[in-house]
Amino acid sequence: MTAIINTIWGGRISQIVDRQISCEWPGGLFQVVDEESNKVVIARTSNALVSIAYTGVASADRQWMDCNIANCLAHEELDLALIRPGSAYLGRPIHTVIDELKINLNGCLNSDRRSRVHDLKVTIVGWHLGRQYRPFAWELRREAPEPNGMRYFKLRMSSSRVGKFLRENPNGLWAESLGNPGASINERIGALGQTEGMTHDDVEVYLRDAIRQRATETVTVGSDCIGVQLDPRRHDWHVQVTYYPRPDGPDVCPFLSPWVLTPRLICAPTASSSNFGQTSECGRYALGGFEDGITNLKVQTRVPVAHVQEGRGIALDPQPRARVR
Repeated sequence: MTAIINTIWGGRISQIVDRQISCEWPGGLFQVVDEESNKVVIARTSNALVSIAYTGVASADRQWMDCNIANCLAHEELDLALIRPGSAYLGRPIHTVIDELKINLNGCLNSDRRSRVHDLKVTIVGWHLGRQYRPFAWELRREAPEPNGMRYFKLRMSSSRVGKFLRENPNGLWAESLGNPGASINERIGALGQTEGMTHDDVEVYLRDAIRQRATETVTVGSDCIGVQLDPRRHDWHVQVTYYPRPDGPDVCPFLSPWVLTPRLICAPTASSSNFGQTSECGRYALGGFEDGITNLKVQTRVPVAHVQEGRGIALDPQPRARVR
């Protein structure tokens, strides 16, 4: 279980997700398995730029779910090379890519006798790219068993609802929460109300604090968070990924960036724990990132300056993801 908050406002899409994975034991007791796991995958298709997050079962076929989602998108078992050629399957429209993700991800779950019985929700937010940039928010939800005993994913498309809201409220903030938000996160979203005088970073930090508050109420949500912002209109970056370490964590926290997949390039999760060499204009974040020049995708990563190790150069090293046993 996790907490996910999606927002669309001011020409930008944001998705903020906690990083904690827990398992449930008999009697309803929960135990933390991983406090720094990614639950996000970034993908660029022929006509869309999306951020994909999940909640529910965290592993299948002895791999974390973000790796399974990346494998299903690429239609192959991806290795952990830092950067490798992309997948031609991503060079198709987003509807086709997600339709096949439904089938492949369900097959991945069914191949694991423990994971096949659990629920999984996958939230997909992004931009349709073309003459007009149109935001959308979709959800893949694993349905109850059919008469044949099998379970399937159903795609819920709220794009029309999002578009109607933004047309009627051009300066408004559309938001949704998934996973285990409880009453506290939804109350904080409702209290936000309007964003006058706030930047996108202000809203992201506000929602990060909402997740941190929820983390004090339940073991199934952690206070470590990743925030993703998507803005294809910018010139300096199109995807911005920010790591927010938990307040009581170590002074130096390695940031495991998410999978990034395009038709020409696939970047596996990488750890960066040293001085990036650049800081944001506000001086609060150390900056890193990379660019896929062929598909024109610029990814910027950020870590709060207070949690960046000083006295060393840039360090981007492959970080193997342990298989779940």
